[in-house]
Amino acid sequence: SDLNYASVVSNYASVISATALTFLSPKVLRVQNTQSTAGSALVDISGLALTVAAGETWEVEGLLMLSTSAATVGLKVGTSVPVLSLPRFIEFTRLSAGQSAGIIGGGGLMQVSGTSQFLSAANAGGVIFGVRYAGVFNVASAGTFRIMYGGTASTAASPVHIMQGSYMKAIKI
Repeated sequence: SDLNYASVVSNYASVISATALTFLSPKVLRVQNTQSTAGSALVDISGLALTVAAGETWEVEGLLMLSTSAATVGLKVGTSVPVLSLPRFIEFTRLSAGQSAGIIGGGGLMQVSGTSQFLSAANAGGVIFGVRYAGVFNVASAGTFRIMYGGTASTAASPVHIMQGSYMKAIKI
């Protein structure tokens, strides 16, 4: 009957729509609490870890809001990745706090697996500042994609802080 056909078509459209939304909807990950490190080794940023499956390609972008206890504290940022194939590129950019004072940036190919450092700044700034990042990668083996940070030198007196509200948007493409 026509009524049954309309019901089947309506149900099919609902399933297709829900599937498309699940596939295309971005995942938004946020830092919930201020985190600190006084070490020079890159460490995970709690809240900015994305679980990925083999065969998926992801586009990520986000903002790290940081602060340091002294203007002369250095900062490093990078990633930790499962086994990747191509593409596997990311870039990090920090605008200076002063007008027309310049940009610090770093980026390139992420390692096939493991940890990569992409940006190192000798003087982070002391006040709250942002580091933007964007990248794309294809997953060869399931695992976790992580954004990481650290200081350029170990010092308990001058830790680097990741501020609440830092985030990552990830879209499976």
